[in-house]
Amino acid sequence: MVLDREPAIRSKWKVLGDSLWLGEINKNARGVRVQDVKITGIPLENARQAIRICRIRQKRILNAEELIPSRPDSQSSRRSIKKALSGLRNYRRGLG
Repeated sequence: MVLDREPAIRSKWKVLGDSLWLGEINKNARGVRVQDVKITGIPLENARQAIRICRIRQKRILNAEELIPSRPDSQSSRRSIKKALSGLRNYRRGLG
């Protein structure tokens, strides 16, 4: 299902699945023409094309090597948060 996108071309959507429903074309708050689209029965072979037509960004899946360095050490992150908060407290008291 796609909500509030530019008006759809029926032939592009129909090849993806079984049933197609196209909503009315209206103007959104910015005055741009938009339309709702619902399609059911999309086979897995057409999934990639459906994702591309809907303009959905795929999530990046990290492997184990990429995931481990991106997690900060919990002790060091706690220390840095405490340090930042104490600096903020001192600033508010007029000490910093």
